Amino acid sequence: MKLILKGLLGGIAQIVGLAFLFFGMKFYFEGDWYWERGVWFLVCYGVLLSMGIIWLGLSAPASLAVRLQGFVSRDQPQSDRIVTFFLFWAILLWIVLIPVDLFWLHLFSKPSTMISSLGGLTFLLGFGIVMFTIYQNSFAAPIVKDQRAQGQVVIDTGLYRLVRHPMYLGLLLWFFGMGLFLETTAAAVFSIGIDLILLARISVEEKMLREVLPGYTEYTKKTRARLIPCVW
Repeated sequence: MKLILKGLLGGIAQIVGLAFLFFGMKFYFEGDWYWERGVWFLVCYGVLLSMGIIWLGLSAPASLAVRLQGFVSRDQPQSDRIVTFFLFWAILLWIVLIPVDLFWLHLFSKPSTMISSLGGLTFLLGFGIVMFTIYQNSFAAPIVKDQRAQGQVVIDTGLYRLVRHPMYLGLLLWFFGMGLFLETTAAAVFSIGIDLILLARISVEEKMLREVLPGYTEYTKKTRARLIPCVW
């Protein structure tokens, strides 16, 4: 129960932070805080996130516990510390870009209602992939580190039969779809920057796993796609 509570408190903090940024920016640029699409997104995301945390806490507590670990560890390679630093700031700047572009810059025209709706479905797909990946892999820590002392083994079932890094595939869809649903084409386009950093993270992660995790090299020969099935 404590684990679920910790997760829910983290989720609430995330929603409150996004609400403060989104509505605060709208008030700053337009003098009116209310943004219907933003309200709908935060409500839906908050419900989904809460349900996901409760589901993981009840059905896969070890996976949730690992996912709630910090972003810095003594077991973390220096290369991943660097990648994590850039990833953190890239995501933060990308989130800030959403209200800045929507209420001020208007870098690109807004996506149509149909495209925005498809973006919402893409976000939901990405969210689902991320949650199911966490459920399947109790070693899916937020950083790259050696977890052999905790009994880490190669996960090669479920989504891991299709791609070696389903979490990153889910995040790719998550960011791209979120940008479109919130009606900022710029956020969708610039999510590519986050994707490039995730590619660097894949390189760092695979290098370490090949070196320390028994059976991982054999797994890469069986599941060749890193991120997108039949592509790469």
